[in-house]
Amino acid sequence: MRIGMHVRGFDAGRPVAAAKALERGAEAVQIFTSNPRQWRVPPVDHAADAELKAQLAEAGLGPAFIHAPYLINLASPTEATRDASCRTVEWTMKRAGALGVEGVVVHAGHCVGRDRCDALDCSAELISNLLGSAPAGPRLLLELTSGAKGAVASLLPQAAELLDKCGPHPNLGICLDTCHLHAAGYDLSGPEGVERLLAEVEEQVGLERLGLIHSNDSRDPRDSRRDRHWHVGQGQIGLEGFRALVAHPALANTPFVCETPGKVEDDRANVAVLKALRDGLPVSLTAGQEAASVERVARPH
Repeated sequence: MRIGMHVRGFDAGRPVAAAKALERGAEAVQIFTSNPRQWRVPPVDHAADAELKAQLAEAGLGPAFIHAPYLINLASPTEATRDASCRTVEWTMKRAGALGVEGVVVHAGHCVGRDRCDALDCSAELISNLLGSAPAGPRLLLELTSGAKGAVASLLPQAAELLDKCGPHPNLGICLDTCHLHAAGYDLSGPEGVERLLAEVEEQVGLERLGLIHSNDSRDPRDSRRDRHWHVGQGQIGLEGFRALVAHPALANTPFVCETPGKVEDDRANVAVLKALRDGLPVSLTAGQEAASVERVARPH
């Protein structure tokens, strides 16, 4: 199991992901290759891409992933949004192929007032078309969302429905985000909840389709439908939940990547906590970390 961090990929066109990942103690890495909140994509500097690929390999960092922009919504009822989403995913997949990364993470999307069955059919058709034209290497990983109104797939049976409509494709998988799962109602606070989750993953989609876990604690209670990331072990999920996840044999080959807030020292602490939990080492929060922790509250009724 490799523990990683989402970091900046480029700075003024210069590749910096490898240095930033090493600074944080990461073993794996996730980056953006375009502004996550804009449709516009930058000109591709093939020399910079080749340099980044070489730096990651030299540093022994991997697997690496690209997170596609947040604006992408293949389930949108608006043709212009769907078209822009397809262009952006296609561009990102090609960039992933050039960089030699493991996969591209795309949010599963929202219906936005549209009938969910229509949204599923539309998403599945577009995903199948995108995979048909994508480079052979990278996987397209659909990330389950936090359960906000209109979500296409925030629960595993919903993800299974979407994957079934897409049909079997070796490069199509899923990404699970622990904060999203918690917000959608899954109990990840200890071994029993983790066992139930992984049994459902196996039953609904198959563990072989799980390509990545975003390892984020949550500021909000379970079933809140709110996507607010927090530091590992310091939120509503807690240390025992993450201990159960990283120690589970079914996830031994699944990379974990943090998308937690804060500064370099916060990133370094989050990676260190996950590594210690993975390696069976004792973990104790410092006084500063304890002060930063959110108060644990019961699930609302």
